[in-house]
Amino acid sequence: MSLWVERPRYDRETRTISFSGIIPGGFLGTGQLLKLTLKAEAAGSAALSFDRTRTTVYQNGPDGTPEPTTLRSLMLNAEAGTVVTVTPIVDIEPPEKFVPVVTRDPQLYEGAWTLIFATQDKGSGIAYYEVSESPVRMIDPTKLSWTKAESPYRLLGEEPAKYIYVRAVDEQGNIRTELYTQAHPLSWLLGLALGILILALILLVLQLLRKKRRHASP
Repeated sequence: MSLWVERPRYDRETRTISFSGIIPGGFLGTGQLLKLTLKAEAAGSAALSFDRTRTTVYQNGPDGTPEPTTLRSLMLNAEAGTVVTVTPIVDIEPPEKFVPVVTRDPQLYEGAWTLIFATQDKGSGIAYYEVSESPVRMIDPTKLSWTKAESPYRLLGEEPAKYIYVRAVDEQGNIRTELYTQAHPLSWLLGLALGILILALILLVLQLLRKKRRHASP
């Protein structure tokens, strides 16, 4: 699960884990969707169960149709383990390339413009993301004003900025910066109209030159 609406959060008082996420494009088949790593306070047994009133899986579609789900409890046994020696990670590669997407959905921030992004880092792992919205294109991203962000991220203003920068930073400080540029669907029409106008002017000039030559002939 790569896009979190609510990242996994543990409440010590109620001893519950809550989370909400999205899999872009949906999922079909058999496989692991989510992995949780739990650290026991002491050796012993514990039961892991789902709250049937709050656990819902939705189908991949615009209608938000619930998917029939079977919920089962799981018994966990915690035992004393051995000390693991952690080898320092040498990572000089930035996170992988990714493509930020701007969209709007009634289920996200009440239909406000939302930025979706995700990538991975096979070396040390992703530490955090940052977003910068700018009306002009910046050659040097370090001069931008950055805000730490999580996907999905609610954009500022009623309309998306023309240039939206997203950078992913891994645990070793390596950075990958990607740019989302707002599309202008009328720009190609303007270019086409300008091209037709220039062609018409060229034809007009050629026609006038031909007429001038005819009048100049004896």
